[in-house]
Amino acid sequence: MSPRGVCLLGALAVCAPTCQVSAQDAPRTVLLGSTAAGRFAAPGSTTDLPGLQRYFTDYAGNAVRRSQLDGSNVTTLVDGVSGPYGLAFDADAQRLVWTSSGDEVVQSAAPDGSGNTVLESSFEENYPLVTSEGELQVAYFVEGSELVKLSVDAQGNEERRVLLFLPAPESLHGLALGPLHDVLYLGDANGMMTRRLRLADASVAYLDYVETQPPPDPVPPPDPLPWPEFQAEGVR
Repeated sequence: MSPRGVCLLGALAVCAPTCQVSAQDAPRTVLLGSTAAGRFAAPGSTTDLPGLQRYFTDYAGNAVRRSQLDGSNVTTLVDGVSGPYGLAFDADAQRLVWTSSGDEVVQSAAPDGSGNTVLESSFEENYPLVTSEGELQVAYFVEGSELVKLSVDAQGNEERRVLLFLPAPESLHGLALGPLHDVLYLGDANGMMTRRLRLADASVAYLDYVETQPPPDPVPPPDPLPWPEFQAEGVR
């Protein structure tokens, strides 16, 4: 292995000072229904989508939940997670994906809550992910404005591949490797998984989610009228 390969893989395997993952004041929700083929899908992806339901994270309650569109019939799908936020849906994998800010990890589960998995993820400087693929040692990381895959075989031969050019380094915050090691989930500037990069061809697509705004601040009551204007008639 070249000195550069040793340096990169060695350095990426050591945890750097972590970045703070902050939950959003404006949470996301996911709307899903069932297709005729029995798969989950988001509105807009198909014209026939009965049984539409709302999926959301409960940051304070440390849970991922589901409800009817009007908010009724709330069901807990996954509990015991630490400060979940930034929920999204990967239609290809049929998986919900979210960030658990308390543990600084990305997690994934099926829409019925089964198969809850902590993904290999990183919110550290350069967002390093080091893993094995057969006989290869593989590292994913950000270098400048490039998302890079570095592979090193048993003989020390290395291959560096640029998977994605970023518009700016700060446009990405957090990486997570899918359970099958076939996709990378890309976090936005606030650590919410927003896009998926398919490793086979480096194609990038957005995950399904809906940005929801918090309710507006209550309107303060009007100032009371001056005393003489609301006195009872005849009272002075």
